[in-house]
Amino acid sequence: LPSLDTRIVCRHTLIKGRNMKAEHIPQYAALDNRADPDWIECKGYVHVGNSRENLTAENMPFHEDILDFSNALAPLTNRKLLDDSPPSRVALVGREIIPIPIPEATMHFPDDLGIAESIKHLKIIQ
Repeated sequence: LPSLDTRIVCRHTLIKGRNMKAEHIPQYAALDNRADPDWIECKGYVHVGNSRENLTAENMPFHEDILDFSNALAPLTNRKLLDDSPPSRVALVGREIIPIPIPEATMHFPDDLGIAESIKHLKIIQ
């Protein structure tokens, strides 16, 4: 991955009771150091879709669990916790936030869109 000429993000989907124990953190760090991504996204498992057949809602980590994991992982990868979003149960680990310029969105609609006027008028019921 380090040879790719693009930004790289490694995402870790963290499942409580499965893959986010303290003993797993050095293993994640070894993979992250090998991949050398720009950012590491530590995301909590969400109990939706087909995963409901294999896991339970108890496997969803709390945001504090994700922050604990991320703060333990960061120094092992020479990175730091850059940002987090409690509603999304996600934390961003990296060396720096790189601002991405977003051009101002402009929309132009012509005055005449070629839409015919309605010929059916319904009574308004009050």
